Amino acid sequence: MIGIWSIMIMYFADSYFISKLGVEPLAAVGFVLPMINLLSALCFSFGSAASSHISRAYGASDFATVKRYASQALLIAFGHALVFCLFGFSLAEPVFRALGATDALLQYILEYADVWFYGCFLVIIPMVSNSIIRATGNTKMPGIIMLSVSVVNIVLDPLFIFGWGPIPAMGIQGAAVATITAYSVASLCSLYFLGIKLRYLSFSTLFYKPLEAWKGLLSLAYPALLTNLMAPLTIGLTTAFAAQYGVNAIAGLNVAMRLETLVMVPVFGLASVLGPFIGQNMGAGEIGRLRYALKWAVRTIIIYCLGLYVGLLFLGSELLSIFEITPAVEAEGLAYIKWVGWSYAALGIIIVTNASANVLGRPMVSMFITLGRLFVVYVPLLFILKKYNGLEGVYLALGLSALVMALMAIYSWRHFLPKKLTSV
Repeated sequence: MIGIWSIMIMYFADSYFISKLGVEPLAAVGFVLPMINLLSALCFSFGSAASSHISRAYGASDFATVKRYASQALLIAFGHALVFCLFGFSLAEPVFRALGATDALLQYILEYADVWFYGCFLVIIPMVSNSIIRATGNTKMPGIIMLSVSVVNIVLDPLFIFGWGPIPAMGIQGAAVATITAYSVASLCSLYFLGIKLRYLSFSTLFYKPLEAWKGLLSLAYPALLTNLMAPLTIGLTTAFAAQYGVNAIAGLNVAMRLETLVMVPVFGLASVLGPFIGQNMGAGEIGRLRYALKWAVRTIIIYCLGLYVGLLFLGSELLSIFEITPAVEAEGLAYIKWVGWSYAALGIIIVTNASANVLGRPMVSMFITLGRLFVVYVPLLFILKKYNGLEGVYLALGLSALVMALMAIYSWRHFLPKKLTSV
């Protein structure tokens, strides 16, 4: 949780410093957010695939397999990240125009995105490394790595955005430079921990049955990727509809979603360790423990998220006022919290169910839940409720879609949770 919180605070600080440049730069970063989430989806997909194999192998004390999958997962993930960067450079402008960016905003968007795409392939190294390390039960090192990203980024943000001494003021572009620099430091830290400190990386394992390892990783990573792509696609769709209501609506959505991510850190933290915990107990044959763990996690999430929503209703205005935003932008952010915040518990149930299904080698379960949420529930409700309630209807559709699929997620437990020990 501390590690994830540090990353969320980093993005929170990004928005804070960028908000000092004006509403347009803040809205511009809102357009880039789906691309950032898209890369995160790629990272999480390969991280969850590696975690599935490694946690079960670690639970069964098969350390040779741990090294094998750790090395191959990093190699494959890095190759996919390079492809992502190339497509980002090539398709940035038409994609942002399709999301509803105006000519005035596009200038700011491309200033940020061009730098970000130049070095965003570095993001995948620490994120996948963290999943590998966490799969063995070590959460301290991933926390240190994420904390290093946050500290470096927050320190560099004001220096690069506003300038200091010999460092020129780069504006919104400086925020992207700070982020890429921070992830460069984190990449070196994660490779040191994974390769030298823990000795989980081995060059020789890259040549031992590589096709078998690739098949094992990709058979889990690609369905997980399709699942994880639904989150940035949902955000992109919501952003596109918010763009129809003006720059204040986009900026308000951006800061509200930044706040949402920050306060949901306990849920993300729980999900990040629940997967490895379940995988290790599966490998060790402790079926009762893994089933109980998922039920305990869901109860905890429901209690936390209901209390969180009540707190946001009373303190949302004060929290959003941290950003230097206009009353109109703040009102748009509060509308998002009001109409979406009540569904955070449902979203948490979906998150931990997906993490559990993926680590147990059942990515199709999470793919069904996530695809169903977007295409079967959210999109139809979006057009219906938007017609009668405008942007608030869009937000309400987002919450209702989470509730429906959370119920489906709980129902799916009987199909993917093992009832007795099976072959690992």
